[in-house]
Amino acid sequence: MPNAPALVGRGVSVAVTGTHATDADLKQTLKVFKAVGEAIAITGEDLLDTVTAVSGSGPAFVYYFAECLMEGGVRGGLAQNLATQLAHATLTGAAAMLSESGMSARELREMVTSPGGTTLAGLGALETHHFREAVIAAIDAATRRARELAVS
Repeated sequence: MPNAPALVGRGVSVAVTGTHATDADLKQTLKVFKAVGEAIAITGEDLLDTVTAVSGSGPAFVYYFAECLMEGGVRGGLAQNLATQLAHATLTGAAAMLSESGMSARELREMVTSPGGTTLAGLGALETHHFREAVIAAIDAATRRARELAVS
């Protein structure tokens, strides 16, 4: 299933072969998916619900995070257009660093977190409000719902 960023050629699609699919079928499927972004072959249909949660629902979670960045900026006194511009550039820059730096998300986070600095204060607030648990719970909920929809 391609995800929403496929609309701008930056999607990620995952394919898994069924019992009757051939290597040629998989190759052709991946070729089609690559027309709109990345294409990944996996083994195990049981993983597709989690794939759906991470890459199918994930863009909405990122968009929601962007909304929150913008709202925080506006609440801090920024004009809406400036808060929007800053959030968009921040997200695209951070995504590029994740894709191109060769560093893990943890390494990048630690690289920009100075002891006693503003980033550390913000991360502390995210931890206080259980940000990590909330994101993981969102993936779990989306995975459960994908499984429910597969049965109905």
